[in-house]
Amino acid sequence: MRKTLALFTAAALALLSGCSAVTPYAAKVNGERITVGDLERELKAIRGNEDYLKAIESQLAQQGRKALGAGKGTFNSSFVSQVLTRRILLELVHQNVRSRRLRVTADDRRTAREQLEQSFGDPKMLDRFPKSFTTELVEYTAEISVLQAELREDVTDEQVQTFYNENSQFFEQVCVRQIVTGAFESLEVPPEQDAQAKAAGEDVKRRLDTGQDFAAIARAESKDPQSAANGGDLGCVTTDSVPPVLAAALTEMQPGEIRGPIRSDSGYHVLQLTERKKGSLEEAAPQIRQFLEQQQQQGFDTFLQEAVQKADITVNPRYGTFDKAGPAVVPPKAPETTSTSAPAGGPADAPPTSTP
Repeated sequence: MRKTLALFTAAALALLSGCSAVTPYAAKVNGERITVGDLERELKAIRGNEDYLKAIESQLAQQGRKALGAGKGTFNSSFVSQVLTRRILLELVHQNVRSRRLRVTADDRRTAREQLEQSFGDPKMLDRFPKSFTTELVEYTAEISVLQAELREDVTDEQVQTFYNENSQFFEQVCVRQIVTGAFESLEVPPEQDAQAKAAGEDVKRRLDTGQDFAAIARAESKDPQSAANGGDLGCVTTDSVPPVLAAALTEMQPGEIRGPIRSDSGYHVLQLTERKKGSLEEAAPQIRQFLEQQQQQGFDTFLQEAVQKADITVNPRYGTFDKAGPAVVPPKAPETTSTSAPAGGPADAPPTSTP
């Protein structure tokens, strides 16, 4: 789960504690209760952290949503449903950690705290929650990492080799020289400057077509100092590492061909494709390994989806129903807000009480 403030809300706000069989529940997951009291304490912790709440409200506003309800001490029912959904998912993570007898170490907790601090941008924001909330939050964030590590398999050299062999088109490199005229700082330049740069590029192209030396012109006239010093040579690169407008031209060009001038946000480019070649496995291996590791992260998401489908999940009707296809708690149609301290099983529009 990524280290972002949004995903922190979406995936890491959970306090799961032991309770008696008679404790009012917000949800049940394979017989384990997420209590109304725990859910309300979490909402109060969020309400009490003004900086965090402002950040959440700002993010939700961009989506046309909100966290707070209309009444004092209330939260929007959709936000409560979101928090409860993630608590359910984290309870499934917790159950899997326990059933697999995985151990959460002090190092795991230290790393989890660092991840949470980075997700806020402001490390002090985490400490503005109640200490008990922060402690539980770190614990369950650590459990996510421990379970991910358990499910993750090391990417082997054989897997890297297979991917390289089966996807050779992704590793083609183009060896390029360029001469740049204009040296623009953005696409928005005065028309006269643009016209002069284009005319200079057209002149360069004409001279090259008559057989003048590419490297000599690049050293004398190119506005890209780094490549100019090398006679315009950019080396051999993948097309996704150059601006799209240049990549489109290079994809079509044949070795030895000169094309231009082509407008980019830095000026007009006159290009020469000197060679096409396939990057070596050694060069491609780090990129392939990173990609395969990211695929394994998606595998964890698939695992969690499968765990949801197998789980016995019940939501207190006061908070709505659970849709496994989401997976998500679907809030009741009314009211628009949910109290942070309404009695369990009581009416959805029970009067709110103030929160910290």
